[in-house]
Amino acid sequence: MDTVQAAVIKARSAMLMDAPFFGTLALKLKLKEDDAVKTAATDGRCFFYGAKFITQQTQPQLRGLFAHEVMHCVLNHHTRRGSRKPEAWNVACDYAINPLLIKAGFILPDGALNDPQYHDMSAEQIYNLIVEDYPEPQTWGAIFDAESGEGTDSAAAIEADWQIAVTQAAQVAKERGKLPGCIEDMIQDIV
Repeated sequence: MDTVQAAVIKARSAMLMDAPFFGTLALKLKLKEDDAVKTAATDGRCFFYGAKFITQQTQPQLRGLFAHEVMHCVLNHHTRRGSRKPEAWNVACDYAINPLLIKAGFILPDGALNDPQYHDMSAEQIYNLIVEDYPEPQTWGAIFDAESGEGTDSAAAIEADWQIAVTQAAQVAKERGKLPGCIEDMIQDIV
């Protein structure tokens, strides 16, 4: 196992103890090093990462990065884009989730998008506000659309699978007394 993969696995494993909600959900994502991915990304099935970016992060930042990609999945950002511009959609989603992660105590990689004017807004609301002025600086992270298919690969099936996983992970974290209040509120809204 190379040192980059070991760092990613170590971050994910640490989350199981420190942030079981996120750690449990991070286990759902297959780890895929991909040179085409300069930072990190998810499609709801995989955690894609660029090795160079990973080596530049501290362990707390890697845990924040994992939590960030997990939140994209929790909120079904990979199935909700529709006909929206991909880059602007990703920026809007980042503005929606990063404040929650910071409030939950995560340290995000440098350049994380966080603007108080967008706090407590959905990705759709933020997108509508920024799409005309895009491009916005994007420093890391991406969302790849879930491949649409039929049956078990449909967007609805992918969303249902994540909803079940979110409910189970929340229960695990709650039993351990480690479910941040802001995340618990968000989960209740989702479910």
